[in-house]
Amino acid sequence: MPSDAVLPVASQSYSFEMDNNSLDFVHFNCFKIKWIQKLKVYEAHSRYYIVGSNISETTFRILKIDRTDPWELVIIEDGIDYTAVQMSMTLEKLHLGNTSSTGKKRGFSEIYKAHGIVGFVRFVEGYYMILITKQSKVAEISGHSIYKIEDTAMVYIPNSDSAKNDPDEPRYLKIFQTVDLSSNFYFSYSYDLTNTLQHNLIMIKKNLNDKQKPCHLKARTCRKGKSLQPCERFVWNKSLLKGFSSCNVSSTWILPIIHGHVCQSCVSIYGQPIYVTLIGRRSSNYAGTRFMKRGCNINGDVANEVETEQIVYCASTSSIHLTPLTSYVQHRGSVPIHWQQDISANVVPSKPPINITTDNPYAQATAHHFSQMMERFGSPIVVLNLVRKRERRFRESVLGHEYKCAVEYLNQFLKTEQQIKYHAFDMAHLARGAKSNVLLKLASLGEQSLQHTGFFQSKPDLFSETLNKDARWKAVGGSRLGGYHIQTGVLRTNCVDCLDRTNSAQFVAGKCALAYQLFSLGVLDQPTLEFDTDVTRLFEEMYEAHGDIIALQYGGSQLVHTIQSYRRTVAPWASHSRDIVTTLSRYYTNTFSDADKQSAINLFLGVFRPSKNQEPLWEISTDHYLHNHDLQVLQSFSCLSYTQWWNPAVLRSLPLPSQLCESIEDCYSEPAAKLCHDLRDFSEDHCDECVDWYADLYNPSKLTVFDDCFALGITNTLSRSISAGYTNPSPFTIRSENWQELKHKQPPTSPTGSSNESSDSEEDEWPSKRDSLNSDDLVNYSKLYETMPWLRTPTLKDFSTKVMYGIDLENTTSPQDRDKYERYLGFEDYYEPVHYSENLYPIPDKINPQSLKIYEDTVFHRYHVDRQFYVDYLNKLKKV
Repeated sequence: MPSDAVLPVASQSYSFEMDNNSLDFVHFNCFKIKWIQKLKVYEAHSRYYIVGSNISETTFRILKIDRTDPWELVIIEDGIDYTAVQMSMTLEKLHLGNTSSTGKKRGFSEIYKAHGIVGFVRFVEGYYMILITKQSKVAEISGHSIYKIEDTAMVYIPNSDSAKNDPDEPRYLKIFQTVDLSSNFYFSYSYDLTNTLQHNLIMIKKNLNDKQKPCHLKARTCRKGKSLQPCERFVWNKSLLKGFSSCNVSSTWILPIIHGHVCQSCVSIYGQPIYVTLIGRRSSNYAGTRFMKRGCNINGDVANEVETEQIVYCASTSSIHLTPLTSYVQHRGSVPIHWQQDISANVVPSKPPINITTDNPYAQATAHHFSQMMERFGSPIVVLNLVRKRERRFRESVLGHEYKCAVEYLNQFLKTEQQIKYHAFDMAHLARGAKSNVLLKLASLGEQSLQHTGFFQSKPDLFSETLNKDARWKAVGGSRLGGYHIQTGVLRTNCVDCLDRTNSAQFVAGKCALAYQLFSLGVLDQPTLEFDTDVTRLFEEMYEAHGDIIALQYGGSQLVHTIQSYRRTVAPWASHSRDIVTTLSRYYTNTFSDADKQSAINLFLGVFRPSKNQEPLWEISTDHYLHNHDLQVLQSFSCLSYTQWWNPAVLRSLPLPSQLCESIEDCYSEPAAKLCHDLRDFSEDHCDECVDWYADLYNPSKLTVFDDCFALGITNTLSRSISAGYTNPSPFTIRSENWQELKHKQPPTSPTGSSNESSDSEEDEWPSKRDSLNSDDLVNYSKLYETMPWLRTPTLKDFSTKVMYGIDLENTTSPQDRDKYERYLGFEDYYEPVHYSENLYPIPDKINPQSLKIYEDTVFHRYHVDRQFYVDYLNKLKKV
């Protein structure tokens, strides 16, 4: 059949005209914030009471969990928003209600403070509740914070009267706790980490009828109390959250948790912060360890599936609606055919043979996989296969041959523009060449894939007339809707393990996309980034950390071959010992620890559900039938699936992803913010303006210091340049040093690079090995401070209001203001105090009219700074 043949199903597809006139408007999602961000757990004999509040502790809700039934989970939510006073009174009543007639307490007390509920789990006895007791902020996307779980606690719900003593219960509990929730699990109260930035922001209205109308981008409001649903593929606690849904608990308590890696760094471009965020999402479908999970299951879910997204935006503003954001998504996963490797017979760490377990000429498992990818990413799907093609013994090449045949079979039934673009690249063979630069050859493939898929940009082009002169910018693929860039399709990279080679290839493709992202933000004059620049070095560190984390989760050790080894910036003999140690560590983990780790993952994800009438988990010889059900296998074999292997709804929406189109409902004509405010009392959903988004980001109610601010603690190219002594702070300047050696060195203790007490050879050579200060600058260092004051150690006087803004606050307070403040301090509260028991929520002070008047006088006082201050400052710089 010709490659461009149109089948009956495909002939009914709808056309999408990608032009500016076919669009009505583009809006952004009104994010639904999980405003319950603080929890206090109170224990009584018959119930647990969970009090949830916002970050400012001004609004509260309460959950009641029954402890008398050991078999069922009973959660009661009244759905009432309490104030601080009302909640204190409610807790006081509960405290008195749990006191016996003799006045003796029956155990009503606060036992935990938490930041969220991971979910509920049951083995063979009662339910456990899992709480997030410690968190840390690791990233920020336009004001929306992303947190990493640092510590958790498991609370057994049944009380002592209803508890049972099953001998298998402690063993199941120990297996379940093998999954360390404090190791690379992330969540966010206001940003959906399970979906891409493109999916979160774009509102697509699907309006298909007989006239074949195109797809329109429109906004969706929170009027009906609905929001974008998380992608279940990346929700690792989806089985633990079923207790909430069965008890009809509102979604404000539910926190989807992802597993993978999240890191963020700042590229400072002469004071303008550009945040680069890397998010790796591991799929919870067919999840497991290296040799326990290979290939794919009958549904097309592959092993070690990771969706990697890099988000680049300017952090000068905190609004996600006004900030230009860009993102690029890549995909890694095992070869989507049925294959495995057996290491049980190996005595020494060797490469076990690859066995194709199912000979299916119709490539049904591969078809399911690519149908899912088209549903999630659109078309085209660009495949970069990095397995070996030249081998003395056929091992990886067998896998590559089967993969290529499967893709060629599937492409027969697709149009040319929708076909899977397959590229085979023997990365291991090319890396052996003495003069071969593997990453340079991969860069051309990354450029080609970007021209096919494009990347996402949330705002129209900046200085479009200037940018469009670049021929490569015009060749960027994807869809351009109303001036907006939409990524359609994805680059799918794999080797055998999807670890070492895959991570290096994804770094090169991500570096190519990073150049285009910075170019679209108006930072670069052309979409090109050199390797030996601060930006690329920082980006390389992020991808190395990303690859190490994924390798630890799947293979049990860090990367064996890093990006530097493929760049040949490190001598082979220098990394040989490290490679041997890493290989031995990986072999030991795969041989002795992976079986227990796989059982823990199956129990955590709900793949295996214990029961008393079922064989215990530790006695099951294989988990193959847990991931491949017999009914699904029988249903997959049908005559229709041999040729029409796609989902018809997917084909109708291409090149746009159908999952994005179908997840959005028709919009309302009213503005989203207005509807949300008008119906705030009748809906549980809140938009950015309804809840304490500002308080979550800046935390103004607490005393903070600059050293604890996230923006100051993030890895920054400017701070590295200053500490290294570079005179040119541009992150795009090519540095000649070896970055791996430079980052371990310390800067000189004095401006001249030497010390009177010692003359270390490294410090003597430090200025000569880089573009450091020349001899004239070192002599006239005081003059250099005047032209570049950031090189001098700052003092407190440098940040005074008079120096920064030209305002002397010491002489601005009038005697009348001081008199008002003294009378305010001596003002006595005329309200009668209300006495409550200890260890409960404190009653907030009432607002007295006099303090409110002082506040209003302060807020509406305006300081007008003379423009001449700034003019004099500029003239001073010109003279210097």
